[in-house]
Amino acid sequence: MKAFVSVAVVMGVLVSCAPSVPQLMPKETLFKLELGTLDDQIDLFLRSGLPSSLNNSFAFYDGLVLVANGNARKVMEFSSYGDLLTLYYNPEFNPVPSLLGTIDSSGARALNPVKNRRAFSYPFNEIGVLALSASNQLYAEDRVTPDRRVFDDAENVVWESRILRFSKEGQFLDFLGQEGIGGTPFPALERLSITEKGDIVVTCRTGKGWMLWWYDSLGNPLQKFRVDLTKLPFPDAHGATLLPHLETMYPDWLNQEVQLKIDYFQETLDATTKTPSGIQVLHSVVWIYDLAKGQYSSHYEIPLLKRERAKGAAEDPIGDRPYEFIGLNDNGAGFFLSSPENQSQRFLVLSRSGEVLLERNIQLGGDNSLFAQYAISPHGILTGFLSDGQGAEVAWWRSDKLLGNYVKTGF
Repeated sequence: MKAFVSVAVVMGVLVSCAPSVPQLMPKETLFKLELGTLDDQIDLFLRSGLPSSLNNSFAFYDGLVLVANGNARKVMEFSSYGDLLTLYYNPEFNPVPSLLGTIDSSGARALNPVKNRRAFSYPFNEIGVLALSASNQLYAEDRVTPDRRVFDDAENVVWESRILRFSKEGQFLDFLGQEGIGGTPFPALERLSITEKGDIVVTCRTGKGWMLWWYDSLGNPLQKFRVDLTKLPFPDAHGATLLPHLETMYPDWLNQEVQLKIDYFQETLDATTKTPSGIQVLHSVVWIYDLAKGQYSSHYEIPLLKRERAKGAAEDPIGDRPYEFIGLNDNGAGFFLSSPENQSQRFLVLSRSGEVLLERNIQLGGDNSLFAQYAISPHGILTGFLSDGQGAEVAWWRSDKLLGNYVKTGF
């Protein structure tokens, strides 16, 4: 009997020490959008049946959800329950709104408006990313017409986007360009951010690097930050032998800082011929850049996710998986998501010093994904805009509720 107890204790210790798979963080679907051209529907396909190449995007702010439908040249504002509250639409590509009282660009309201629902017409060309300010002003990227686009040989980029601003009453106010209000176009926007104090931050990618413009709430320029891909920082003295890749960068919600995620790759050799056979990621690092001081203030390493291998299989030639950087909360913690594997993705939150704050799995809806976009709210809620081609859905994972009470688990 004593021997049995001893074995049981040992087995219990071994089980408790074994790395555990992180718990599932459940998805909650807030609402779904049907395919179609009506006010609250999303149009994803060309009339030939092929998917449209125009962008679709979303933004989540304080209980409101903005959805930009590129193919329909419209922006829809929903409550978190899926009630359509406001519609901004190009009348050349949309039927007259049936559910809403329409208001044209002069402010005239149509007959029989529906209470608490509004529609505004504007001649959008190609809608891109969106943002909403604390005062409910809409910021929407729109491309200028092709005849006004300019190619820049030095930056290897096309200057083509501007940011439209609409009042909370739906009136078009002005547009933002590089120099501020009425300025020259930006490159296509990677993202558009509104900080807690109302500053406007524009992030773009060019052929030579990344560019960031920082404005106050009135649109006056404050900072400009350019990242040259040939001058990226390295994590240690041996970094010169590595190949860096800047995946993306995010502005801080509170401070004039930018966090950049850089993956460092190492050349691999064929075991037999000892000749180069490819590259694999060796380090994944977030660098924090202080715009006021003009320098990198700190950095932390992101752990790589072990790639699943069959029992007895040789080492994976492409190595372990890096995480994708998907945003920051208002404490400056970084949020990361792995590539899909076995119908799930790993979700990871790290502090500014690299401490693991949260680790979970999230379940995918299926293989037939037309697009999947993710964002992080200032309070740390993971939100998603997903489509399988049969429609679209807006969902969230309440990661904010888990960040205060978490016990680390092994990879």
